[in-house]
Amino acid sequence: MLGHLAVEELGLLAVVGALIVGIVWAVRRGSNRGGCATVGEGRGPHRGDWCLLGGVGALVIAVSGPVDRYADQLFWVHMAQHVVLLTVAAPLIALGTPWRFVPRAVATRWSAWIGSSGSATGIARSAVIAWVVFNLAFLAFHLPVLYDAALEHLVVHLVEHAVFLATAVWFWAVALDARSFRTGPAELWRAGYVLAAAGVGWVLAIILTFAPEPLYREYADLGRRPGGITALADQQLAAGVMLVPGSITFLIVAGIALARWLGNEGPEAAPHPPVSQEEVHA
Repeated sequence: MLGHLAVEELGLLAVVGALIVGIVWAVRRGSNRGGCATVGEGRGPHRGDWCLLGGVGALVIAVSGPVDRYADQLFWVHMAQHVVLLTVAAPLIALGTPWRFVPRAVATRWSAWIGSSGSATGIARSAVIAWVVFNLAFLAFHLPVLYDAALEHLVVHLVEHAVFLATAVWFWAVALDARSFRTGPAELWRAGYVLAAAGVGWVLAIILTFAPEPLYREYADLGRRPGGITALADQQLAAGVMLVPGSITFLIVAGIALARWLGNEGPEAAPHPPVSQEEVHA
């Protein structure tokens, strides 16, 4: 297990990251760079800033303090940590569009490279790549060999969380952007896109639930656990965390998309295209 030193190092990194974002926010708020509209006639934070700060706050809570300390001892707490990273911090950061702080030339070149701007084909290709990368990273780091390595080595643990956050932000940025689904019933595609990603987690949760023995050596070898639960019961609780709390954000986004699709399909309903992140911040 990583131990308390690793917990403190992770917490320090999280706090430093939060301070950096806070400084950037304060500078941007003072200069109102880019002409983005703000609350209260030009004074007060941009709505995207609140999302960004909320995402960073969720990240700090997940990877530092008692949550990370108990994650060394209880699999279900470690799973809750991953759920917060993937379904709370990442979508909030995606809504906060931190790339708006990047110089325009760099952002344009990056968005062109990943296919997030330009032709509909390029955007669709980017959506598929984001979905595949997000789910491959999720599954890869839940393989016993990598999961145990993350519990044993701080560097692997940091890489695991960094990969989770980066791929999840990419996935949610695509899922929440109106440009991602341009043809046909766009909101229906959006709902399917999000639910398909949730289904990957559901499959893993089922495997963890019905596994006849603990799959992760580091947790199985623990002599004692808080609450006195067995390693197998701990693993089944982790599956429940992934299946229930881990599905909430996916279901909310899919539900909103389906409601919009049904509303647009009505005989007297005028089409209401989804609001893009740029429009949210305007």
